Amino acid sequence: MNRLGLRFSLAELGGAFGDAGTLVPLLVALIAVNGLHPTPVLLLLGVAYIGSGLFFRLPISVQPLKAVSAIAIALGLSPEVISASGLLIGAILAIAALTGALGALSRLFPRAVVRGVQLGVGLLLLKVAYELVTGHTVSPVAPVPPPPLVQNLVLGLIAAGLLLLFLYSKPFRRVPASLAVLGFGLGIGLVSGLWEGPVLSGDMPALALPGWDALSIALVLLVVPQLPLTLGNAVFGAADTARMHFGEKANRVTHRNLLLSIAGMNLAAGVMGGMPLCHGSGGITAHHRLGARTGGATVMLGVLMLLLLASAVFWGTDVLRYLSLLPYPVLGVLLAFVGVQHGLLARKVSGTAEAAVAILVGVVTGLTGNLAAG
Repeated sequence: MNRLGLRFSLAELGGAFGDAGTLVPLLVALIAVNGLHPTPVLLLLGVAYIGSGLFFRLPISVQPLKAVSAIAIALGLSPEVISASGLLIGAILAIAALTGALGALSRLFPRAVVRGVQLGVGLLLLKVAYELVTGHTVSPVAPVPPPPLVQNLVLGLIAAGLLLLFLYSKPFRRVPASLAVLGFGLGIGLVSGLWEGPVLSGDMPALALPGWDALSIALVLLVVPQLPLTLGNAVFGAADTARMHFGEKANRVTHRNLLLSIAGMNLAAGVMGGMPLCHGSGGITAHHRLGARTGGATVMLGVLMLLLLASAVFWGTDVLRYLSLLPYPVLGVLLAFVGVQHGLLARKVSGTAEAAVAILVGVVTGLTGNLAAG
């Protein structure tokens, strides 16, 4: 591991959980609302985290495809349609990476547009954080009505205070801020009690390709809205963000490698019935800003996912209930911090013209809630 430049420390572990505010709500909702089978979801997620850490050797995030996840949850789409979207996106991105199409696509995303994408992602993260803290976004698997607004705000304020304390106060810096905040959230969740949800079983569904009907529905409803977001944020934005945070160490985080990585994850998801996945510029900032500096962070997170799966298979542990212990206001505070830090990347522009383009892309994204529109 040292030969690969990976570190396994408390700081790396704290940074590994920096993206929890994005991952946990979508992961739980896709399983509980849309009926994705938990076993391939956790298996693919764990392998993807480990593979990303070993190959890129940096904390390159692995996230659910946001447009696919949001639309699928809102429309209650079936697991077959969700798997079909992964298969189609994987095939399209693999073709783009292996042919001359990548060069043409890259010309659509000059530096000013990439900065706008980073600003837009930051604004979207802040919007989701606000909804999580105020209770406007309610977990579709919650067994009871959302807590009162005052309770949510109190939890959010305490979590924000802890985050700032462990980030900027010298006596507390030895403990990663994200672990302190997540520990607080888990404690609150344990006191509040477990929610009643689907139990994670250890069986594995049969491998099967989606049918033509599922593929056609997925193409129109999920793939077309997702592709511009994936190219802008998960490929060109992610590569630029990695270079800004890690400099020459990000030499493996190229457009082609990111495309192939995302293609491989989604082709596997399409065949296994897993959750469609990507990398993301915001997630890279989340891992970095909260302490991760090497791929050891995502390797540890991947191992944790596989251990959760193993505990379900061999001991019948109800993993989903424990994932759902984290109160949304606590996740919202982490997400807000990452949103601010990521949006600030847009400051690195050259000249008035680049700044104008970046601001326009970011503002349109923030107002419409649609990164593709931006």
